[in-house]
Amino acid sequence: MKTKLTLYLEKAVIEGLKAHAKQLGISLSQYIQREYKELSQSKVEEPLPKYFKKMQFDDNIHSEVDWKKERAEYLDKKHG
Repeated sequence: MKTKLTLYLEKAVIEGLKAHAKQLGISLSQYIQREYKELSQSKVEEPLPKYFKKMQFDDNIHSEVDWKKERAEYLDKKHG
């Protein structure tokens, strides 16, 4: 059964996702469903989703962030 989901993302992010899905020969909905299906089945220890690891940043601001630590702190705060 299909259900509608509304997401609010920056326009540049949406355009990038559309372009990536097009390169794969699938729709944006199919691409997002595939990625989130994989994400929902991944182990909790994984600090970043696969698609985030593939992203390329223009600056090195993100290279010094300990994503595993950031994620653990977020989950601790969220779930107590």
